[in-house]
Amino acid sequence: MLEVLERPVGLMDAPGADEQIDELIALRAEIDRMEAEAARRLASVVESAAFGRLGHASATQFLKYRCGMRGGRAKRLVATATSLTSMPLTARLYAEGRLSSDQVGVLVAAYDYEPGLFAAAEPTLCEAAEHLSWVTDLQAAIDYWKLGVDSVRADRVAVDRYDQRAAYLSRTFDGMLHLEAWFAAPAADAIEAALLDAMPAPVDDDVRTTSQRRSDALADLILGDA
Repeated sequence: MLEVLERPVGLMDAPGADEQIDELIALRAEIDRMEAEAARRLASVVESAAFGRLGHASATQFLKYRCGMRGGRAKRLVATATSLTSMPLTARLYAEGRLSSDQVGVLVAAYDYEPGLFAAAEPTLCEAAEHLSWVTDLQAAIDYWKLGVDSVRADRVAVDRYDQRAAYLSRTFDGMLHLEAWFAAPAADAIEAALLDAMPAPVDDDVRTTSQRRSDALADLILGDA
């Protein structure tokens, strides 16, 4: 690679232009491989907290001070290196020069979007990255994957919400009952509708609060007086 860097660059329409293009592509691939190796070593520095021995509070601070980086770029590199430790296929293809840094950035963003589901999709997404020439096409493929992720998340939320159903009862010293409950649909809809039906509009001399009227309506439903 050094001989490529030391070779003079001529006009792109001059003889040997195709060779220059090939060398440029190879150079870009080598830069990506170096970035992959830098990410691997940075992840090791993060894990060992070696930056602390140099007096730095974080790996980001270390990169800013020792490598002359802006804070935003240093922070992104640390985040990417950390995520790649959980993305073995992506990391391997990156190290082999089969993925560019921009492609890896898009894949890392997908991992960060839903780490728990990325592992199963990583082979498919990496294959797409290798075969799609445009990074925007890879992003479109990942956006489509995210739709499935969102569906799974919605199902998880529904299950989590259903698992929250509960009823708590406690008696006071004077015999009153405190009730607190969570109901899942459609039971929640039916209970709400029944309570509303058992709560006629208040008359002028009804001094009860809404919560008191609701409590009385529930008692009437249970006692059969509604």
